[in-house]
Amino acid sequence: MGEEVPSDTADPDCVEAHGLSDADSLGLLAGIGFGRIVFSRYALPAVRLVNHIVDDGLIVVDAGGDLSPYRQVVAFEADTIDPRTRLGWCVIATGTAESVTDPAEIDRYHALLRPLLPGNRDHMVRIQPDIVTGIEYRRSSAPG
Repeated sequence: MGEEVPSDTADPDCVEAHGLSDADSLGLLAGIGFGRIVFSRYALPAVRLVNHIVDDGLIVVDAGGDLSPYRQVVAFEADTIDPRTRLGWCVIATGTAESVTDPAEIDRYHALLRPLLPGNRDHMVRIQPDIVTGIEYRRSSAPG
């Protein structure tokens, strides 16, 4: 037997994707506490759930020990999509990540970042987003 479809589930034809500006996209990232960083580890793609903040246009993540301390190109993604209505947003930022090494900056970021999980918090990474793609999924304004 099939599963009953809830009445508040969106018809895919009633959802539209709208592009967001870089500023709006970074604003959405600033309003959520965690996302996913995509980086290269042993020449293979790796994805980790991390907590983050947006600080003066930079994305700062508590990267733990997995991410190389050397500059590398990374992607950062966060989203909020309602599974029933399919409404929400997704932001992907691609740019260069570098380790934060200044002790005063590390202390400042530790004070601003709430830990996602207990444990190692000794590797802060700052991402300079060069390409920002933000998409908002909202109800179609066209008559059905």
